Amino acid sequence: MSLIKNTFNVGFWTLISRFLGYVRDAFVAYFLGAGAINDAFIIAFRLPNLFRTIFGEGAFSAAFVPLFSKVLHKDGHAAAERFAAQVQLLLFCTLVLFCLVMIIFMPEVMLLTAYGYADTPEVLELATSLGRITFPYIIFVSFMAFYGGILNSAGKFFAFASAPIFLNIVQIFAISLAPRGEAAGYALSYGALVAGVLEMLWVMFFAYRAGFKFGMIIPSEDSQARVLLRKMGPGIIGSSIAQINVWVGTIIATFVPAGVSYLYYADRVYHLPLALIGTAMGTVLLASLSKHIAGGDRQAAIKMQNQAIELCMFLTLPAAFGLALLSEGIVDLLFGRGEFNNTAVVETGKALFVFSIGLPAFVLTKIFINSFFAEGDTKTPVKVAFIALLVNVALSWFLLPQLRHISIAVGAVVSAWLSVVMLVVLLIKRKQMKLYRTTILHTSKMLLACACMSAIVFMMQILALSAIPLLFLQIFIGAIIYFSLLLMLKVHIIFKPLSRL
Repeated sequence: MSLIKNTFNVGFWTLISRFLGYVRDAFVAYFLGAGAINDAFIIAFRLPNLFRTIFGEGAFSAAFVPLFSKVLHKDGHAAAERFAAQVQLLLFCTLVLFCLVMIIFMPEVMLLTAYGYADTPEVLELATSLGRITFPYIIFVSFMAFYGGILNSAGKFFAFASAPIFLNIVQIFAISLAPRGEAAGYALSYGALVAGVLEMLWVMFFAYRAGFKFGMIIPSEDSQARVLLRKMGPGIIGSSIAQINVWVGTIIATFVPAGVSYLYYADRVYHLPLALIGTAMGTVLLASLSKHIAGGDRQAAIKMQNQAIELCMFLTLPAAFGLALLSEGIVDLLFGRGEFNNTAVVETGKALFVFSIGLPAFVLTKIFINSFFAEGDTKTPVKVAFIALLVNVALSWFLLPQLRHISIAVGAVVSAWLSVVMLVVLLIKRKQMKLYRTTILHTSKMLLACACMSAIVFMMQILALSAIPLLFLQIFIGAIIYFSLLLMLKVHIIFKPLSRL
């Protein structure tokens, strides 16, 4: 049951971080609302976060963690340190050069990213200035992921899971102390840069305390660092496709007034369960699957996949149903104050409703992609991601006149479910996955429990019990119904190990 224990360990710290993230977003929504200045900051800060999935937790980690885990467990601590020192030099040189290029060409990058604001140069100028401040964040957050991958390979998940807390705390102080208007955008941007340094130092400290000491070494001709570069190639392409997805969505959103802000706040709400379940599970699963596969224990890896699916559905399905039913009320409760007016609440709630339909797919995609990564296969997820990109962009653009910013959420959800289907078919075809009868049965029972829960909550809404003070009551009653039905149906995901066929 170490998978469940480690997932909840990571999930706990992710919950703390996400709670503080909500406090930060609530402050930003109160002071900036959903308008041009907030859009400019979101676009500027989204830029380094787009690339962190290449240099940080995405392509780099997907290639680095299995290789480092293999070297650590087969060749020993000293060999793992030497490998990491070689990788650290490559990472440092790449990030510094990339960061300089992006800062120099930031005006052109922002014109492409926020093309919908082409007729409002003051917004583009502000986004460019903020982007130049925030972009070096990519260096620090990537090294945080580097040291975090080392700790995760050693079975130590606390430091990496808790590091994002610094970003939220620093930005809460920054927005609280700054004047309103553009000054708040600058305060948030400088706050992100300071937080990035703190996050990196935090994880470095724990890596050092765990006995890992790294310098920088030029890789030799036959080093594992060169193997890493070869494996990262498809991963970079795959991560680039995923980020092009996000980037194109941002461009399309700029054609809708305040569309970037509406989608951002909806994204923040549904990302809470996604991070608690999907990201936490993915962090633990990649290291655990890599260990089983490196040891040649295929059955243990397949069992862990099924266990991960059950655990994710156990938590994700009620969250998805709940977000769909209570989307507008949740947005109103979290952000509906100050400059965040009723229009912003309604439009954000619509986007959240659509995103909630895709929540299980977003989580499952993280699980299935890690199954490929643990096998050393970084090419197949690229092909799947490319097909999903085409579907996402096509739907987002063609539905824009009718659905406005909602079209971007529709495109993301449809492409996510398509990705799940393609990944599952490929894994089963290659005999890298087998769905247990218990997994299918338990998931069916969870869906039944969610349907019953939703019916009761919907009846409460019809009876006009959907006011904000009673929103918590609806959530509480829904949770009681769901968990009670699962106990009656004998679905004990947390308390019993997964049974085999």
